[in-house]
Amino acid sequence: MADGATEQYEFPTGFHIARLFPVDEESAIAELWYGDAPCGAVEMRDIEPDAVGDDRVKAATFVVSLYSPPPGNQREWWEFDLDAVEDQPRQARNWLLDNERRRLPIGESSLTAAGAAFTKIGENGPLWCSEDDAFE
Repeated sequence: MADGATEQYEFPTGFHIARLFPVDEESAIAELWYGDAPCGAVEMRDIEPDAVGDDRVKAATFVVSLYSPPPGNQREWWEFDLDAVEDQPRQARNWLLDNERRRLPIGESSLTAAGAAFTKIGENGPLWCSEDDAFE
């Protein structure tokens, strides 16, 4: 890159997930993206904040929120092929479960989801996941 030039970030194409760690929240959020626009989010609720491992998520529920397309989109709603889109929320759910199972109770670590995430950066890979990423 030439001196003074700035590098332009290029969003992944297709479906991908942004891993979000809200400062004031107990749990992370997986934001669902298509290209350069967020189209929804998956949140985990009903976790056991004082538990660890599988006990932490044994009663967990998941909520999917869908967002409106960005202004200037050709339509006022998202429209995707069902076969193309169905894997993204499942990947988000798997990541949220894996993330929570490895968390310590807040009383022991005194870290929120965001604080815990900063201790893991580099340990668990990138904060962005494309549709090509492997999920178990």
